[in-house]
Amino acid sequence: MKNNFLINSVILMSFFFFSCSSDDNDVNEEAVPEDEISVIDKQLLTQIKKAGKLFDTNEIWNDYKFSEMPLYLIHKNKNGKVDRGIIVNPQSVINEAIEINDESNQKLKTYRFDNEVDRAFKIITSEEGNGLYDFNFKINDEKYYIQVYTDDEVIAGEKLQAYPGGFFDVNSVTFGSIDFLIHENFHTFQELTFKKSAIIVVKEFKGQRNSNELLELRTLMHQIFKNFPNGNLNKSALEEKLKQYVAIRSKQLESSSYNLTETREGTARYIEKMALRSIFPERASEPFIEGTVLENEYGIKSKQILNDVFNFQLSYEIGASACYALNTVNRNVLDDINTGKSIYEVAKKMFNMNDTELAKHLEKAKESVDWKAIQTKVLTWNKLK
Repeated sequence: MKNNFLINSVILMSFFFFSCSSDDNDVNEEAVPEDEISVIDKQLLTQIKKAGKLFDTNEIWNDYKFSEMPLYLIHKNKNGKVDRGIIVNPQSVINEAIEINDESNQKLKTYRFDNEVDRAFKIITSEEGNGLYDFNFKINDEKYYIQVYTDDEVIAGEKLQAYPGGFFDVNSVTFGSIDFLIHENFHTFQELTFKKSAIIVVKEFKGQRNSNELLELRTLMHQIFKNFPNGNLNKSALEEKLKQYVAIRSKQLESSSYNLTETREGTARYIEKMALRSIFPERASEPFIEGTVLENEYGIKSKQILNDVFNFQLSYEIGASACYALNTVNRNVLDDINTGKSIYEVAKKMFNMNDTELAKHLEKAKESVDWKAIQTKVLTWNKLK
């Protein structure tokens, strides 16, 4: 693994997640009989059950049926070996799979199935794998989402996660298994539901020169959504934030392209964080992003990292924040994203502002933050090699 704390894609983020592990919280990992599951397995299944019930209510996103997703969960012990597997929602009869009794499986359709753990682990950890999950694992020619989980990662799912958005010290942060289960399976839902134009990951900024103005505007966008969705965010305040979002993005588009990662990954981050805030008391006030690029260095030590930060990673938190505001102002508009519209297009249509109004709300955004500090920070970034 390269020594780089910046995670510039979901795959790299997942690889770090898989690699992070602490021995401090290890529970007893003695062999679990093939017809049983461990305490940690029960905890993960309970988390999955709670998330499934929440999404079934359509309170966060219409028609995302997390409870119906076919999963193959592979346990990795503290020695780095996979030792058991659990099927959730089998798509066909699987020979040698052992049904888990109702008391243990939280009334999910779950089966103990160890036969394919080595093959699954080999795929995930191959050169083409990402270290954590895969979307297209076949059992009986049926497709399953597979993911590796450890004891510490299951426990972490119920604990407050505190880190600057998307930039992690792999030696000190352990990510929740449930976080990735919710987020990554939403991508499967997107592929089945969203129109193609809304889900393509377009890295329009790749190789594009980040001018001072663009860096200032992207930093400004990051600043206006600071600490979302906490704080005094009534409907009026959120409408103003959305107008500022549209004004900043419109200004950016005069010399740049719209990054569709903001829609694809932003919606996935939104549903992930809203679910975790709802399910786990310790995470009830967890922000989409901790701090901002003015308060944290974010590992920005080179022009390459700077470009990765602004051209990809911040799209997660900005998109999630805009989704939260849209959902609160008018719940129905999120459905427009399913028809192929981007987050920006949905917000722009909501207010239909003219050029004068856009200019006014751009200035309001600048007045709401320390604009001079942003300009100074951009000048320091210009010195990077």
